[in-house]
Amino acid sequence: MPSTNLPPYQDKFLHYQKFTRLPVRIMACQLSAPAKRPETQLRYIRGQSGGKLVEGNFPLEQVVIDQLPPGTLVVSCNQYGASEWTVLARIDTLSTDSKPKAYFLKGRPITCPFFWAVLRHHSAPKLSPELIPKPHAWGQFNAADPKAYYYLCDFLELTKDVPDPVSLCEKLVTLQKRSASPSNMFGFHVKPLRGNLPLDTTWNPSWQSFFIQLFRGSLELDQARNRQWSETEQKLIEQTMTHVVPRVLGPLETGGRFVKASHIHGGTQSQPKTHC
Repeated sequence: MPSTNLPPYQDKFLHYQKFTRLPVRIMACQLSAPAKRPETQLRYIRGQSGGKLVEGNFPLEQVVIDQLPPGTLVVSCNQYGASEWTVLARIDTLSTDSKPKAYFLKGRPITCPFFWAVLRHHSAPKLSPELIPKPHAWGQFNAADPKAYYYLCDFLELTKDVPDPVSLCEKLVTLQKRSASPSNMFGFHVKPLRGNLPLDTTWNPSWQSFFIQLFRGSLELDQARNRQWSETEQKLIEQTMTHVVPRVLGPLETGGRFVKASHIHGGTQSQPKTHC
């Protein structure tokens, strides 16, 4: 494959071209680097807790501090980890009984869909809330431009230990067995993101149709951000929609068979989990 100067997160997907007959651009369409915009300076105003400015290399705003449980004393807030599309921070606090308590803060252009997704998991006990950190709040930073939003949840220490495969898979199976779409349709009531790109999750009663809907939405994003597809590429895409997808997914919804619309855990879909 010819060498590229693509970012690592994009380049690692392009090598999939040798496993597929589809154009490479299909594999990369959702991973294209966002268009450059004029440099802007986020103006954060460091908040106070206990009458003092919160210490740390991440200027925690008052709007976030006010979302913490009453009586919480914020000790510090520091950047934590790395992400392609978000800013991450750890908030260290003391509770009313002086016990240490840490929170995880995520900031990005849009966090509302993410918050609603995890809130759905956590607010319904039957949906295995123990699979995710407890969500607390989301809202808008006071930064002037560009607008940015935050998501606040409990902080969990991550390890490199392999989880018990039986326990993990039991919880995932329980989640998918117990969960159900409120309308028996595929979709979500707010538009989620994959990376920095919105997904078309308009309600759809058919899994095959919903898959095509997502696929078409991704291609439209690619055409909007990159060049138009050639006539040959357009024909290939249409044949994929009209012939390949129905052949693969159609049998799942014929002969009395059906695909149940249910919740999934987002952490299980990014890459294969060899232990499940």
